[in-house]
Amino acid sequence: MQITLSPVRLQTSLTLIRLGNTLVINGVPVDLATYDAAAAPCPWVIGQPYQMPDWRVTLVLPHGANAPEETRFPAPITVMTDGPVDLPPYDIVEEFVPPDDWRSPIGEEPVEMDGGTSPVP
Repeated sequence: MQITLSPVRLQTSLTLIRLGNTLVINGVPVDLATYDAAAAPCPWVIGQPYQMPDWRVTLVLPHGANAPEETRFPAPITVMTDGPVDLPPYDIVEEFVPPDDWRSPIGEEPVEMDGGTSPVP
């Protein structure tokens, strides 16, 4: 099965599992063998999937505001076995790193008070 991804900025994520001719998209099974885009479209499937000789399907790939390049410009995915499908990351979560001169929430050195410390001088 070859999956082409079409990135779209959305505030939801995508989970994908392959089970033979069926894709489970965010928990909803979509049987590609009987899927009819005109009769009952799935919002995650773009166009009509086809078999040649393996399945070809295009899916919406949601991403966040800070999505990495691999998500914004995804390569097609070839899925050979059943199970969860690895998708590009939704977003980049940056870890807070305090500046080198960071000392306390108000920028002052702690002061000893009654055996404890306080940020107030």
